[in-house]
Amino acid sequence: MSRVEQIECVIVDVVGRLSERHERIWPWMVGAQLDFYRCEQTLRRDMSRMARTGKLARIGIRKGYWPVGRLQ
Repeated sequence: MSRVEQIECVIVDVVGRLSERHERIWPWMVGAQLDFYRCEQTLRRDMSRMARTGKLARIGIRKGYWPVGRLQ
């Protein structure tokens, strides 16, 4: 598993946990839950790429992210 795939797995896990308590998930919320440092701009890029590839769902242009399969 490459470093990018490992980071994506961690992000999906964090987004899944946060989605139980929050309506929308923002990159800064994910960054606060990580065990390692990742700047917010890098998280934005990561999460945007994951939304394009179908690993996360993007709710509108500026309305945050949601785990795939959990859309209401």
